Amino acid sequence: MEYVMPVWDEKTGKNKVIQIENRSIRYYNKAFSKKNIMTLDTTTFDVRPGKVTMDADISNAYIRGEGVSYSKRLLLGGYSSFIHIVDISYESQTDVILDKSRRALMNCPLDYIHGVRLPITKLTPSWIRLLKNHSIFLICIKPKTVESLLSIPWGRILEAAFPKRMMFVLDPDIETENEKGLKEIKQAWSRLITRFSINSFMEISSFTNDLPLLFLKRMGLYPHKGSFDSGSDADYFMYEKNDPMKNKYIAPAIIVQKGEILKAGTSWYLGNKKGKELKYIIPEQLLSIENIHRYQIERSKFS
Repeated sequence: MEYVMPVWDEKTGKNKVIQIENRSIRYYNKAFSKKNIMTLDTTTFDVRPGKVTMDADISNAYIRGEGVSYSKRLLLGGYSSFIHIVDISYESQTDVILDKSRRALMNCPLDYIHGVRLPITKLTPSWIRLLKNHSIFLICIKPKTVESLLSIPWGRILEAAFPKRMMFVLDPDIETENEKGLKEIKQAWSRLITRFSINSFMEISSFTNDLPLLFLKRMGLYPHKGSFDSGSDADYFMYEKNDPMKNKYIAPAIIVQKGEILKAGTSWYLGNKKGKELKYIIPEQLLSIENIHRYQIERSKFS
């Protein structure tokens, strides 16, 4: 189905009209649009793009038989896709653990990518090559000391990842003896990022937070996810403007993923809808020149 609709663009702070075509978003050009194309009335709704988050528990929820309700909670939170973080302790476990996670998420209605959380002391070029073969491009590291960060042969690690620009981030749950130790680790990591031109992001504070646009660009999920830009999947959430609970948590009245309705009112239409693992993303693919060496958000500007 092909249609156009007005939405609010948070990046520009202005209204814009988008065109939904073949389950994707396209720029709407009235002069070249079809004469009889339908316009969706959104005057009583706030329409927002689907957000992306990190999650480490959803595969376990599906294994326990609670996956559908878990997926609904993500959707009600405004998330149309997620990065699933998988813990792997040893390189030899990689194939088995990732295969188990993929089987668990086969019926998940949201799109996702896999990321891994590894012991930094066991990070090796051979493990990086194995992860690259599995289309894993996000690695969370959890250093306990500055020394553990500096002991890694980062030059060889990045060579093993070539030509993919794998993303390495500090785990948000880093445990250190004190705040000073955590600050020193972040400072050391910032210096390593600059020295080796590592693809990273410095502001991940929780696995349940929204991932900002700059992160999505560095990860290669933009423009597919997280925006109303041309080329994005038609994932959007419609919130009633006159909702009496507007000052509290509001559940979306309508949820659409890739142009298909997943929820309308109190009714769900998940049925046999299945998301997919996005294996063919290219980190930093559409990262602009001014953002190449930017690893955190400038609060005074749009990301």
